[in-house]
Amino acid sequence: MDAAPYRDSDVVTSGSPADSAAGPCGGYRGLSAPPLLERKIFPGIPSSVGDVRHFLREVLGADHPALDRIEVCASELVTNCILHTDSDKGGHVLVAVHVRADRLRIYVVDEGGACTEPQMRRSGFAESGHGLHLVEELADGWRTQLDDEGRTTWFDIRLQAHR
Repeated sequence: MDAAPYRDSDVVTSGSPADSAAGPCGGYRGLSAPPLLERKIFPGIPSSVGDVRHFLREVLGADHPALDRIEVCASELVTNCILHTDSDKGGHVLVAVHVRADRLRIYVVDEGGACTEPQMRRSGFAESGHGLHLVEELADGWRTQLDDEGRTTWFDIRLQAHR
């Protein structure tokens, strides 16, 4: 793998189309292995949060029954990347959508930084830290993995049989 996890040609600029199949993600924390549905790299800037929601609507369809839950969870994790990691210092955030037999798994990968673990604030009066409580409530599971290249946080949304 190259020393740099991203290439300029892989970056999706706000409002522009991009080839989401391009990128350094072959082997990048396993995010290119089947059952990958789609992945995209976004610049570490605040407007990328809305771009991620748009990406998820395009990939999953506006009528997906869990789209609201997925958008909220992904928005919170991408916001955390931009506020609390090196992704906001000219870096990027990768979002990948995997389909498994019984669930969707959304990965959000940042470029790491001084803060090593996402923190859920216990106090209702804290100014930040509430986003992970939303993820905890809305997702069917979530975890964070830290390595030398950054942090991967994923969440699962169970797929239910259509009635």
